[in-house]
Amino acid sequence: MPQLGAQTALESIFPKIVVSLLLLEIERLTPLARSCGFDIHTPGARCEV
Repeated sequence: MPQLGAQTALESIFPKIVVSLLLLEIERLTPLARSCGFDIHTPGARCEV
């Protein structure tokens, strides 16, 4: 059953990776958004996910 363990690990780790990358991208684009008049807040963006 090694595949089941790998699937479980993927199901628990993959969403965290996706959210972390999304928050990093939002943080990277925040200055550009602000220069266009958008005010984006990502509370806790620097926290461990």
